[in-house]
Parts: sequence; structure tokens; C-alpha cells
Amino acid sequence: MATGSHILGRFSQAFECPICLETFKSSTLLSCGHSYCVLCLQSHINSKLINRGTPQARLSCPVCWAYSSLPNPTVAAEKWAESFPVNSIVSSLLDITANISGETL
Repeated sequence: MATGSHILGRFSQAFECPICLETFKSSTLLSCGHSYCVLCLQSHINSKLINRGTPQARLSCPVCWAYSSLPNPTVAAEKWAESFPVNSIVSSLLDITANISGETL
């Protein structure tokens, strides 16, 4: 029989950023449905778009390669990740998990 901590551990694994492999911090959502930490997504943007010298108005998802248009391309390139919507479902579930386990994720 699974214990509460075992279930929470499995649940937490489902909410890991595919870039840093840690629990999401300030989760942001691409149009394909994949989520990332804002800082991880910004690092991806920096390496794939900005550092190539020709910033583009769309970003390929690191997981499925689907393109997402930048929500607000007029924002400074260093803030593009912050312009994507917050994944409120992930944020809410992580808050619930933190309350159950008694710690902040």
C-alpha cells in the first residue's frame, strides 16, 4: 500500500520542469501545453533566439518543438519568458502539495 509521502513524491515528479528537472518555480505555459520555470524558459530563449543575433517572434518548445508566438514581442527580449501566461493549474496544485506536506516547494 502506498504511503502519503510516497504519493506526494510521485505527484511532485509530475511537476518537474523539463529543463532543470526540479519542481516548477514560477511556472509558465507555452501554447503547446508544456510548462517551464520562467528562468529556465528565459535561458532557453536566450540560447535559441537572442544569442543567435536575430531575435524571432516565435519560440520552439524544447519538448515537442511546436512553435509558440511571443505573447508580447514589444517587451524587451530579456523579459520574453515573463510575457507567457502563468500555468495557474500547476501553481495551485503545487500550493496544495506544499500545504499537505508542510513545506514550501
